[in-house]
Amino acid sequence: MVSQLLIYDGVNSMKEYMGFLVNESEKTKEIWKSFLKKIQQIRDRGEKVNKSKLKAVFSKAVKKALKLKHRRMFVFTGKSVDKSLDYISLLISEYVKLNPNNEIEGLFACSNLDNEPERSHFKSLQEKIKDLTETKPVKLDGVEFKQSYMIMGRTFDLAIIDLTVDLHPNDIGRLIETVAGGGVVFLLLPTLEDFSELKTRFYEYITTLPWNLDFVPGRFMKMFLKRLFESYGVYIFDSDYDKFLKVYKEPTKIPQKRRKKLEIPEKKILPDDVYRIARTQDQIEALKMLEKLSRRRDSREIAVIKADRGRGKSASLGMFLAALAKLNAGKGHLGRFLILVTAPEEHNVYTLFEFAEKTLEILGEDIKVYKSPPEIRGRGFVIAYYPPFDLAKVAKRDKPEFIAVDESAGIAVPLLFRFMELSNKVIYSSTIHGYEGAGRGFSIRFINVVKQRRDIIYREIELKEPIRYSEGDPIEEFLYRTLLLKATPPKLYNEDLVDIEKGNVYLERLDLDKCVFEDSRELEEFIGIYVFSHYRNQPKDLGILLDAPHYEAYALKTMTGKIVTAVLIAKEGLLPKSVIQAAFWDKKAEPSGHLVPMAVENHYRDTEFPQLAGVRVVRIATHPEVMRRGLGSTALMLIEKEFSERGFDWIGSGFGANPDLMRFWLKNRYVPIHISPKRNQVSGEYTVVVIKPLNKELEPLIREYYREFRIRFIDWLRFVHYDIEPELARLLLTGGYIWRKIENPFISKPKFTEIQKKRLKAYIKGVLSYELSSDTISELVRNYFVDESPNKPKLSRKGELILICRTLQARTANQTMDLLKIDKLELKKTFRESIEALYKYYMKEIEERSAKYSS
Repeated sequence: MVSQLLIYDGVNSMKEYMGFLVNESEKTKEIWKSFLKKIQQIRDRGEKVNKSKLKAVFSKAVKKALKLKHRRMFVFTGKSVDKSLDYISLLISEYVKLNPNNEIEGLFACSNLDNEPERSHFKSLQEKIKDLTETKPVKLDGVEFKQSYMIMGRTFDLAIIDLTVDLHPNDIGRLIETVAGGGVVFLLLPTLEDFSELKTRFYEYITTLPWNLDFVPGRFMKMFLKRLFESYGVYIFDSDYDKFLKVYKEPTKIPQKRRKKLEIPEKKILPDDVYRIARTQDQIEALKMLEKLSRRRDSREIAVIKADRGRGKSASLGMFLAALAKLNAGKGHLGRFLILVTAPEEHNVYTLFEFAEKTLEILGEDIKVYKSPPEIRGRGFVIAYYPPFDLAKVAKRDKPEFIAVDESAGIAVPLLFRFMELSNKVIYSSTIHGYEGAGRGFSIRFINVVKQRRDIIYREIELKEPIRYSEGDPIEEFLYRTLLLKATPPKLYNEDLVDIEKGNVYLERLDLDKCVFEDSRELEEFIGIYVFSHYRNQPKDLGILLDAPHYEAYALKTMTGKIVTAVLIAKEGLLPKSVIQAAFWDKKAEPSGHLVPMAVENHYRDTEFPQLAGVRVVRIATHPEVMRRGLGSTALMLIEKEFSERGFDWIGSGFGANPDLMRFWLKNRYVPIHISPKRNQVSGEYTVVVIKPLNKELEPLIREYYREFRIRFIDWLRFVHYDIEPELARLLLTGGYIWRKIENPFISKPKFTEIQKKRLKAYIKGVLSYELSSDTISELVRNYFVDESPNKPKLSRKGELILICRTLQARTANQTMDLLKIDKLELKKTFRESIEALYKYYMKEIEERSAKYSS
């Protein structure tokens, strides 16, 4: 099977094959050369700037920023990083003179503080600042990019971000957002030419065999630079030539929106001291809304707080929960008032717990604080964090008075609904445009459904006023544009809907160079579809889309060119024999980025399959206005045709499984070959890997994988997957036939002793109970789900679900009735009829086989 393919043993000997390894950076390079040529022309025309002139430009910018409570960004680029640091330290000393604060707090961020050259940059800047700012100290904290989430709740006057070695899309947004209005962000870059070709650690992370860094086009870095030149509030200075490459023309007149005096409501439940912590009227309104949840203890109520990043939603939530806990101490279940908090990641709730602790201290409460995982205990109350899936289990057991879900958009929708069943009072907080998941998909797929519920009181508020800086801040707009945080799907018109109805759609590969350098609209629409459809979207996804060498992006479009389905694929396989052999004996040696080949190698001990060329569907999402119209299936069909013609052997995917999603893949004739033994802690879902052959010679092999999958999965259902949804288990066991007529089907027959046969017959006749016959029944059911015989009886969906619950998962009768929403009579009747049908078929087969051998 593998003999006709190009098999290699080592990346260096790999030749371009089947369009698998394609270096597409040439077009990028040509476009970028043109861009750099324009920059050189600016450099040639510009006049040299001395220190006095530089300080004058900076001073004007800072004065305007302080007046408007906006931020400014100064970018220093050049071969001599030490010279750039001289200039930055000079401007920091100027900033100290202009800023009325007694102490200036600054942040130095880089990829690794322990490694050169970044470590020396930090130390050098500390020394330079020390000499220039003796009258008013500057406190400069160092942080590594990977720790950026640790400082998300903190605020700085200055941020110096060292981008000479690395740039990670997620971290750049978090770091810049810590700077307050009136503050300055300094970016430290090598030359623009070197920066645009920088092989960052992020690029190392997204590159996998058989590619190397030479195949990374560097589109994200180039787009980042392009946005710097296009954006307001940004100054770019070339330290090698002592010239400005870009000076932002500061506005002469901008109406300054003054913050009104905060008005604390007269009628309230929470103490005045809690309201005084609020920084904006929006936060006060949020506290007023949340107060209403505590008035009627038995009513079912939902509250939603939405905001862009930096509006104080997490802080407001922390303040409210703390005050609520103190006011209701001792009144909850088992004599304690329990509030459970969750979020996609533990660090998401640090700000919430910081403000909860601060509020309780102001209220004079004696508390015990635990940092990891976050928890606050006081007399008669507990506020505790749990990961999303764990919280669902804990809440069922401990019966919390309140559940608070921060960064809700980053959690799978089924879990969000589950929380509503576990407490009468649930608060959801979500970032609309942010780094932890976007809130618009959350709005469509969750909030819109909850609003229709008549048994729930629903409340919602959106916080609009920024806390760290004023509205209209140009640096916030720079981040939104660079990281595509406001990406939205295209607007569909009647002609597009007619095209969709008639099936007039076509598949097109996204021209990423055009998206980055000419017109970003299509890229924004592509990302916008993901934002509305997928529960976790982060800036790093954009970086991976633009630069991962094994990724390709495809769009299903109407005849007017509107994207209706977005598909992201990853090429996998064609791995060297030496790499496969190393992974065969050591999981730590597995190459990243080859999910399907490594799943096959690991679970089927197959060292030939990873040598084949395949493609994995990383994400597939359809425009929210035209879902469930077959567009996803159409896109898949066209993708399969594309890669089949290019000579690829298989196509697959890996995803958090639920019944609806599983039906989609099964409908398109994909076969499940693996399910993770543990649930994802954020989504609460098991990950399933599915596969479909593009090469017909692979069909028998994949059918064999599916048979082995069923054998293993049936065994796992009793202990590993005892809690999996019965419908999902049924789909995994019965829905994976991609060949309607199977040649040489696998025939599985039960094996019984003579006494077992008698006991089974006694059960069928109603003489023995299920418990006394369970071993024989289990043998029948196992064979039913493994047997591929076209002659075996086809049980009803309900019958299959009952067999899975009662027999394979060993659930009690009561558990089965609760799960399947059936009564005792129906359970007994359907179960007995299903077993009787299997008994008649298999006993007949056994008897015929015995007679054949005895004769």
